[in-house]
Amino acid sequence: MPVLTQHYDSQRTGANLAETKLSPATVGSGKLGKLFELPVEGHVYAQPLYVEQVDVPVLQQHIELILPVGLVDQVVAGVVE
Repeated sequence: MPVLTQHYDSQRTGANLAETKLSPATVGSGKLGKLFELPVEGHVYAQPLYVEQVDVPVLQQHIELILPVGLVDQVVAGVVE
């Protein structure tokens, strides 16, 4: 599910009622961990945006992006694999 606002929705409830990938069966201490890191200038205090199915014509595919923003107004795009 794309996360295009803080806390999933415009009401900022933090509830993701359409979640399909996370469940007690798929989330556990043995299944979670750091996948990658992105260099960001300054601290990141906000929730990164997550966008799925971004069309990249030059690659002829759709990708998933994570977009953290640093305190110096720098946006870094990372491809989620």
